[in-house]
Amino acid sequence: MAALQELEQDPITPRSNTIKKMKGYTNVYRYRIGDFRLLYVAALGARMIQLLAIGSRGTEYKRFDFPGRGKAKPMLPTA
Repeated sequence: MAALQELEQDPITPRSNTIKKMKGYTNVYRYRIGDFRLLYVAALGARMIQLLAIGSRGTEYKRFDFPGRGKAKPMLPTA
């Protein structure tokens, strides 16, 4: 629940090793919870985030083929 409260307050400001912007995208972020990652799109104009995935670090990065793990993909749409 602390993760959701933190994301509700400010989903895009980087916080040490917790929230980081994903390279190669303008609106995709990750939230670290131990060995797990919440991957989400931040649509600030609509004051919302869209959860893309929750899973182990390696699995989710490979699943979405993020830059640094393979070929870069285009920006995901915003709401």
